[in-house]
Amino acid sequence: MNTCRQNRRDGFTLIEAILAIGLFAVASGMLIQAAVNSVFAYEAVKSNSDQSQIYRYLLRSIAAIEDQEEMEDGGDWQLPDDTTANWEVVIEDTEMVDLFHVTVEIELEDDDEPTSFELYLYRPDWSSVDTDRETLINDRRENLEDRRDGF
Repeated sequence: MNTCRQNRRDGFTLIEAILAIGLFAVASGMLIQAAVNSVFAYEAVKSNSDQSQIYRYLLRSIAAIEDQEEMEDGGDWQLPDDTTANWEVVIEDTEMVDLFHVTVEIELEDDDEPTSFELYLYRPDWSSVDTDRETLINDRRENLEDRRDGF
C-alpha cells in the first residue's frame, strides 16, 4: 500500500493551473489599467499646471502695465510656446482712494471661451480728479480723528 502512495505524483491539477493563470491575468489587467490611469492623470495635472502658469504670467505682465489707457486697450500677447493670448480689461473705481477693481478676460488660442480674473490694483496716478481724491482723503482723516476722540 505504501508503494501506491509513492507512485502518485504530487503537483497541481489542470483545473488549479487554469484557475491560477486566470487569476494572474485578471491581476495583471488591473495593474496595467492602474498604470494607464496614473499616466493620464499625470498628463491632465501637468496640462492644468502649464495653463495656470501661463495665466499667472499674463496676469503679472498685465498688472505691471502702469498706463491706464494702455491697459484698457487690451491686446494680444505672444507666449513662449508660440501661441497667442488675447486679453481685455475693464477698470472700475472703488470706494477706497487709488484702489481700482480690474476685471481681466484672457482667451488663449487653444481655448474656446475666455477665462475671467478679478484684481485690485493700487494706482495713485490713475485717480481722475485730484479734488475728489483730496476730498476722500480729508473725509477719511476726519473719520479717523473722530474715532480717536472716542478713546
